[in-house]
Amino acid sequence: MKRFCIFLVMLLSVGICSVAAQDLIIMRDGNIIEAKVMEISPTEIGYKRFEHLDGPTIVIPASSVLSIRYENGTSQTIRSENTAIDQDKFIFGINANAGGAFNYFWEGSSGAGINIELGKGKFNSEINLIFPMGGFGILTTFNGFWPSKIGGFYLGGGIGYSFYEAYSWDSNEGINDSFTAHSLTIGLNIGYKFVTRSGMYFRTGVFSGLDFGNLWNRGWTLPVYIKPDLAIGWTIR
Repeated sequence: MKRFCIFLVMLLSVGICSVAAQDLIIMRDGNIIEAKVMEISPTEIGYKRFEHLDGPTIVIPASSVLSIRYENGTSQTIRSENTAIDQDKFIFGINANAGGAFNYFWEGSSGAGINIELGKGKFNSEINLIFPMGGFGILTTFNGFWPSKIGGFYLGGGIGYSFYEAYSWDSNEGINDSFTAHSLTIGLNIGYKFVTRSGMYFRTGVFSGLDFGNLWNRGWTLPVYIKPDLAIGWTIR
C-alpha cells in the first residue's frame, strides 16, 4: 500500500510538471494553444507547437490573442496596438501630399507633392518631392518618432530647395515681369501620423522655416517658408 501511494504521488507530480512545462496561448475566440512562445511584438506573436518544438515558428496577429499563461505560472494580457508600426522592423512608406508649400501668399511655390518615408524604431526620415507651378522642389527631413496605439508623433528638422514661376509687381502697373524664383529653406518639422493595422495612414502636420531664396530672387519675397502636411499613404514594414 505504501509503495502504491508513493507511485501515485510520483505519477501526479510528473503529470503536473508536464502540464506546467508548456505555455498556453489563450485566443480571443476561446481556443487554447499549447505552445512555446518564441517572440512577442506589438503586432505579432511567434510560437512553436508544444508537441513539435523542432518545427517552424508560427506567427499570429497579436490582436487575436487575449492572454498568455507561461510555463512558470505567470500570465500576460496582450494589448495589441492598432497600428502597422513595429519598432523592430524597417518601415517604408509612400504617400500623396495635398498640402503643397508657400512662401509668398500661396504664390508660385504652392503645389502638391509625393513623399517617401523611411524609418525604424524612433527615427523617421522623409523625402518630399514638390511640384509648384512651373517648377520642382525637394525637401528632406530627419525626425524623432514616438509611436502610440493609433500612430505616432514626429518632431525634427529639414532642408529643402525649389524653383518656381514668379512675378515682379509694380504698384501702378500690377504684374510687371515673370521670372524663375528660387527657394532655399531650413526649418522645423512637426506632426502626427494615424496608422491602421492594414498599413494605410493619414498624416497631418507642418514644416515651417526661413527661406533664403530672396537673396538671389528679383523682387521681394517673404523670408518665411510654410509647408502644410496633409497626406494619405501606405506603409510597408
